[in-house]
Amino acid sequence: MACASTVIFNNGSFSVRVIDSIEDVVGLRDLWREFVCHPEADIDLFLGLLGSRDEILRPHVMVLETSDGTPLSMLLGRIEKRRLDLGFGHPRLSLPPVRCLTVIGGGLFRGSEDSISALLESVITCLRSRQADVAYFHRLDTESNLYRHITKAGGPFGRDYWPAFNDHWKVSLPNSYATFIQRRSANTRRNIKRYAKRFCEAFGDQIGLRYFTDSASIELLLKDTEAIAQKTYHRGMQVGFINDEETRHRMTLYAKQGRLRAYLLYVGERPVAFWNGFFHERTFYTWTTGYDPEYHDFRPGLFLLQKLFEDLCNERRADTVDFGPGDAQYKRDWCDQNELEVSAYLFAPNLRGTLFNILRTTLLGCSSAARWAVTKTGILKAIKKSWRSHLSQQARQKSSDV
Repeated sequence: MACASTVIFNNGSFSVRVIDSIEDVVGLRDLWREFVCHPEADIDLFLGLLGSRDEILRPHVMVLETSDGTPLSMLLGRIEKRRLDLGFGHPRLSLPPVRCLTVIGGGLFRGSEDSISALLESVITCLRSRQADVAYFHRLDTESNLYRHITKAGGPFGRDYWPAFNDHWKVSLPNSYATFIQRRSANTRRNIKRYAKRFCEAFGDQIGLRYFTDSASIELLLKDTEAIAQKTYHRGMQVGFINDEETRHRMTLYAKQGRLRAYLLYVGERPVAFWNGFFHERTFYTWTTGYDPEYHDFRPGLFLLQKLFEDLCNERRADTVDFGPGDAQYKRDWCDQNELEVSAYLFAPNLRGTLFNILRTTLLGCSSAARWAVTKTGILKAIKKSWRSHLSQQARQKSSDV
């Protein structure tokens, strides 16, 4: 294993120094803050993940420097045990865990053509030296230079033939909520009024709304959000909100930085829906959401989302709401911007990496053919709905057994 700070690439003009200890990552704080440009790449968030996920073995931060030691760029990664998912959507199958160099989304800073080539060569050097079996690049812009370089790297046995593409939805915020609503489609406006009326008529004075911004109420926020999340189909998929050390660290960090905004909707004393997120510069990033499935007919999540938009429009603290990756009907209804993101692997140039790539490519090809078949027959939507209902029922059963 590499030592705490090792030069693993040097072409005479550039060198790439790898930082692989937590202590030395802390020592990069000033440089990190100078380079950072993405909220998911916050150094305190990065350090918190290292301490809360057992599968993470160590950091792997690549610093590109000139021959005189001047930092030019950074690529943020970590070495972890990771399963290579197979299939599209849920349920998913996985290959046995591999040693993976995960490059986090938003983890490239100041990426010129030359610097990207040098940093990518350092990734391949890491794979070649067996520090990792695969490299995983998470949530790249499909138009980015980094992704373009990745598609040409690794040779025929090292490239990812099934990269995962995702829609990334955003919506711009005008100066008033009335203007914002007017810009939505007639059907969306109609649903807003219809479900808000249904919810208010059903529960009236029992409806309560709270939003959280500081660390003093974190325990209540975590407890009541978990009370909802444990009943949702997201829990059956092990995604969305989970009240664990990582979530506690993230929420506490955002609160201390003055960036947290979390909403909870109550009927009486019972929490029934949540939306949470955080500010970064002039954008509000939604994080996790969910609602109690017993209240499905009243669309409490939609009711809460309206309040979130109304507050953001009135406060003028953000110009954009970023809903992150993944497609959903509510995103299509509300958003006016859509970008395409991709997550892709590079496999080590050795027998182990090649075998993993061949196996994964073959199984994903079969999965894709099966998905095409059920899509053509029109039953994919029904399968998804049935599966989510099954997961939600399982989650409710588990929560009632606790």
